[in-house]
Amino acid sequence: MGYGWVNQTLARSAHFISIMDILTILGIIIGVGAIVIGNSMEGGTVSFLLQPVPLFIVVGGTVGAAMVQSCTSSFKRALAMLPWVFFRHRAACEISLVDVMEWNRVLRDKGVIAFEQYAENIRDPFVKRAVTLMADGQSAEKIESTLEIELEEIHHDEMLAVQVYESMGGYSPTVGLIGAILGLIQVMQNITNPEHLGQGISIAFVATIYGLLMANMVFIPLAKKLEMLVNLRARHHEMITAAIVALSRRENPQQITSRLEAYLSHMVNPRYSLTDTKPSGKKK
Repeated sequence: MGYGWVNQTLARSAHFISIMDILTILGIIIGVGAIVIGNSMEGGTVSFLLQPVPLFIVVGGTVGAAMVQSCTSSFKRALAMLPWVFFRHRAACEISLVDVMEWNRVLRDKGVIAFEQYAENIRDPFVKRAVTLMADGQSAEKIESTLEIELEEIHHDEMLAVQVYESMGGYSPTVGLIGAILGLIQVMQNITNPEHLGQGISIAFVATIYGLLMANMVFIPLAKKLEMLVNLRARHHEMITAAIVALSRRENPQQITSRLEAYLSHMVNPRYSLTDTKPSGKKK
């Protein structure tokens, strides 16, 4: 059995994440464009929608509420994970099947001590930990149990970070309503000036628009996409765990391939194609 199908599937997975980057940008453009064009068709102007005070109230109030709800580590992690939505391969695993097969060759030729050089070049902390455990000569059972615990903790921490954006999606409409009420209070204080009442009320409700817009076009979509990427990342790490355990047990290459195919067949949409099937390019 060759490795071509598995390599292509790994490549499709990376390509799938890059496609999502494009969809994020297109989604923002289409969503904002539809609102701006629709507002213009109703006789409104773009400048009317650009109100700094309501925007400050909604963004500041929403972020502040999320900070109160979250712990420091989860909030920092949420900020660190934000680029995953926009930049290619930030959430993807950097190890390919070609690397795993190279590890298998080195393991047979030089033994586990040779794996120390690989650990130094790996950026993903989980994968680095997995390779280090194997280089230390730990048993397959010990490696498997340790990595399963660490994988569970990583996934838990990343999902807590995702919940930060989910909470922002919940708070944003309410904060927008608060901004609208504050605006109406200011309007009522100037009720003796009827010619400005209509404009003042319209401006007050811009905060409501911002609240709904930020919730349904920014925070909730961000949370859902990050959740998808976190789950995909977890599947990659499960695959690496299976590969390291198989290598520790000295399984032959065909057995390793068969084991990884069970993960890869469920990771990506097979209708995406990709021609890049090269290894990760780390120095061997």
